Amino acid sequence: MAQCNARSVVVRAPRGFGTVRYVVARLVLITSEGSDVYNMSISAELEAKILRYYHVEKWRVGTIARQIGVHHGTVQRVLRRAGVPLPQSAARASKAEPYVPFILQTLERFPTLTASRLYAMVRERGYRGSPDHFRHFVALHRPRPAAEAYLRLTTMRAEIYVEYRVMLSARQSLFRAALRRAG
Repeated sequence: MAQCNARSVVVRAPRGFGTVRYVVARLVLITSEGSDVYNMSISAELEAKILRYYHVEKWRVGTIARQIGVHHGTVQRVLRRAGVPLPQSAARASKAEPYVPFILQTLERFPTLTASRLYAMVRERGYRGSPDHFRHFVALHRPRPAAEAYLRLTTMRAEIYVEYRVMLSARQSLFRAALRRAG
């Protein structure tokens, strides 16, 4: 079991909290690896209710959270601590996935082609998705230019001042010479 270090702290209340300026908050610090850092603990009765709704009633996390009146993250935390593997949401395929070979070939030949022009080309081939999603999709697949090496120029403040004074005095002397010629 994790070791707990509980302490009360005084924190400044956020704006809009009325006339209350400071609030006493009770924080529980969990020291074991992989645990939450701040655990606003819930009662054992509420944990048992969450586990019963999940296992016996076969309710989903969001349904449990709504019915009990807690955050869905709290329900997930209770289930995770009980050793329940939570289902991961499967990533859906994009509508633009079938057009990836065409997009890559076109961008290989024309690397500066805009996403809106590419959208029109793919639209002619049957794509029915939105232009905003397509622009984001093209940005993910656009080939990146090779990185160039730069040498960072570092100067000291005195060097910049001296160079500026030299340039300024050179400009002033040119200006004075032009005035002499004109006058």
